[in-house]
Amino acid sequence: MQGRTPTFRRAEVSSTGARPPDDVQDDPVARQLLQEVHARLYKWPATFAGYRAVMTVQEEERRWYGEATVRPRQAVVVQLDSDESVRAWVQESLSTQAMHLADTEYGM
Repeated sequence: MQGRTPTFRRAEVSSTGARPPDDVQDDPVARQLLQEVHARLYKWPATFAGYRAVMTVQEEERRWYGEATVRPRQAVVVQLDSDESVRAWVQESLSTQAMHLADTEYGM
């Protein structure tokens, strides 16, 4: 996490009620291709319980030390001797990792 630049951008996306046009048809070939790509994505095994790590976060010359516990589909716990913005950034980064690597079935 070296060279971190904290940025806090939150986008509010309101529901537009948009729906696909009525003439959109299911394309079985496209659906099959998407399913094959999904199957090739790296995911943690379904039995993976998560991990606990001792960590060092460095930004230029500053360093913070702490620990994180990451479990698929559960809240990420970060303890870090830093201010809240750094801890929140680390927690968001690890939560994103856990979300993207959690074992999921193809379900379109």
